[in-house]
Amino acid sequence: MKILIIEDDHALQDAYSYLLKLKGHKVASAFDGKEGLKLARSSRYDVILLDLHMPVMDGIEFLKHYKKDLKPTTNVIVFSNMASQEIDKTVTALGASTTLLKSSMTPASLLSVIEAKVPTKNK
Repeated sequence: MKILIIEDDHALQDAYSYLLKLKGHKVASAFDGKEGLKLARSSRYDVILLDLHMPVMDGIEFLKHYKKDLKPTTNVIVFSNMASQEIDKTVTALGASTTLLKSSMTPASLLSVIEAKVPTKNK
């Protein structure tokens, strides 16, 4: 499975990337939404793991551009510590398939959610 991680925390990005690569997935990474949008335009991903609070372009702006410019079918998982019903509604309206709270996820549970987003034949 091809996964794009858009996360500005280098330690978290490295940890997620390592875990996913260990499980045999192809992983690309971006440190902000602008860089992530550039990668999303240049290649197709099965899953995008998206933080919301980032410099240059945040996750909400990324979703606005992504939905408008690319009309994606990719599963976008918003993975952030910014949680509210308003944020959930906003990101869902912009095309996110799932919203997860970072602080309540273990690496194993995150991996399970990511792998559940794509049928086995595409992995």
